[in-house]
Amino acid sequence: MKRNIQLITETRGRVILRAPGQHLGREIPGSNLSLAELQKQLQNAPDSLEELIPKETDYVSAKFRAISAAYLGPGGYYLDFSRPGVLQQALPMFLDQERGGTRSTVLKVHRNHSDRVEDIVGFVEAAWWDESGQFPAPGINVDNRIDWKIAPNEVRALLSTPPLIDSVSLDVAFSFEQSHPDMDFWTFWELLGREVDGEIVRLIVTEIHDIAHIALVWSGGDPNAKQIKEELNATLQEDFWGVDRQAYARKLGIDTGNGTFGKQSYHKPKNMEGDNMGLQIQNVQAFQETLNLETISSESDLLDAVRALVEANHALQEKIREQEALVEAGKIFLEDMRQETLRMARILQDGELEPERETLIMQAELSTLKLLHRDYQKQLEKMFPERCADCGSTNIARRSSLEEPPDDPGKNNMVDERHFKVG
Repeated sequence: MKRNIQLITETRGRVILRAPGQHLGREIPGSNLSLAELQKQLQNAPDSLEELIPKETDYVSAKFRAISAAYLGPGGYYLDFSRPGVLQQALPMFLDQERGGTRSTVLKVHRNHSDRVEDIVGFVEAAWWDESGQFPAPGINVDNRIDWKIAPNEVRALLSTPPLIDSVSLDVAFSFEQSHPDMDFWTFWELLGREVDGEIVRLIVTEIHDIAHIALVWSGGDPNAKQIKEELNATLQEDFWGVDRQAYARKLGIDTGNGTFGKQSYHKPKNMEGDNMGLQIQNVQAFQETLNLETISSESDLLDAVRALVEANHALQEKIREQEALVEAGKIFLEDMRQETLRMARILQDGELEPERETLIMQAELSTLKLLHRDYQKQLEKMFPERCADCGSTNIARRSSLEEPPDDPGKNNMVDERHFKVG
């Protein structure tokens, strides 16, 4: 269940708020049609382009609660949308600019979160904030317009009594905080959905960044995201806040009263501060195939691999710091050599150095600089040969090793050549 939350950054995620379970894909229209059926469809095809242009009467209005300002519980992947203002600020994301929102295009209605174009069946005509008390918690309601010519089966299911399709869910990107900020990364995600210190471990949504689409589903991750009728079914609230959900609510510090929530349902629960990292992989198999990891067969193996990567990354960062220190030392050495080469060049030129030569030295790479340094040094040695301080002779040789003292220096003050080594 947790794998349905996809991490985007350390504090941002994306989730499809549909109830967990098996979701069978819908066959591509026409994929299994016989030749006779294809011929029949061609015979019923429109005669002109004008017949394909949708009319106002082609759309059916279907009003829904899109999402509630409440803790959604296990069916909603332990997401908590109850922080004040979070959903209200996201309201313009449901509408395009022509309808008073911020979107560049309308928010589309999909079949069961399918991303195929043939499964786009409508759009959101209107959205509004609802605190009327019809639902157990405040939230955002929407008016979906469904094209019955594209989706006749879905429209029939929506209009039936009772409705055979009565739920929607969102594909939403969001930022979050941990409900228990003192928990470390691994512990938090292992305990997600469990009670710790009298409070459910959950993701507290702090901001919504995008609504990708809204979908008609068999059941939503927000169990209250239901179709809105003129007379609200009284059992709707009772079903939503049954015994289990009332228990969850009490653990959030919310007074459920007689089984329904008032405005307390979106009050800020305790221990909401914190900004720690979480990690969930939406599909272990897809992650494995993407990275070509044949040895990972479970989420536990994946977590072990991630821990190994973290350790390897720490070691790599330490090596990078060592290399950076060496690079800095190399820069200092290069600058010292450059300044020394520049000093020697000025001496050779009686202090007046041509701008071209100075530019050459200042821009030279290490190999070129070494050659210049060596050449200038030889010229200076010829110009200023070493002299003996006692006799003034320039015939001076440098020893290539240390002297070895005589066995008994007190016996003979004569120099014994056996005790000296020369180059």
